Amino acid sequence: MRIAAITVLASVSTLLAALVPTPGAARIQDAPASRPATQDGAPDPGTMHTYWLGLLKAGEKRAESLPKDRLDELQRGHMAHIQAMARSGKLVLAGPMLDRPGGDPLIGVFLFDVKDRAEAEALAAQDPLVQAGRLRLELGRWYGPKWLLERRPKY
Repeated sequence: MRIAAITVLASVSTLLAALVPTPGAARIQDAPASRPATQDGAPDPGTMHTYWLGLLKAGEKRAESLPKDRLDELQRGHMAHIQAMARSGKLVLAGPMLDRPGGDPLIGVFLFDVKDRAEAEALAAQDPLVQAGRLRLELGRWYGPKWLLERRPKY
């Protein structure tokens, strides 16, 4: 399972390319030309930013049967929470995975622009699907392009 998480994190640029093309959001092909890499081949730190990448996975109650109206209510609350986090500027992007292979599938992602893990965890803990135990969040720092901040949708 650790290898699967590493694979996901290692290919996060591909993941972002699949998730970002939402209305008003930046796309990888729209990225501004980057500055040359440093002498050791690393990206220019002036073009990079540290984010918190949240991997949404099945919570302990995901398999429990719930009435459709309750599931719909939780989903509406989840989407409203995503919008509220985006409006606050703390959520850069979010989206579901279209493929969910494996025994511990990745269901979706959150990309946070917050000061620390505790703030990202607190935001995720307010999500109705997390509160209901239907989703859980795994967090890690991700060093990605600064232009994601500059080109995210304005609310």
